[in-house]
Amino acid sequence: MLFVKCHFFNLETLRIIYFAYIHSVISFGISLYGATTIKNMYSILKVQKQTIRITLHLEQYDSVKEHFTKLGIMTVYSFYIYII
Repeated sequence: MLFVKCHFFNLETLRIIYFAYIHSVISFGISLYGATTIKNMYSILKVQKQTIRITLHLEQYDSVKEHFTKLGIMTVYSFYIYII
């Protein structure tokens, strides 16, 4: 996974990096991810949550639920439903 120093980039740049590196991989394999186990889907969701926490300088246990909407990012579950 790509980790960048968040204080060097503005929020929009970090959002672009997310879509370039993480969302593109999720998009590529979404049909396979949707047919996998819940445990595997949750692993992808954890990466998404970790990325949002790094991007927004949140603590490890801060909720990111409202930040998905704020950043315009769909969870892997929502994205799978949207695609099918």
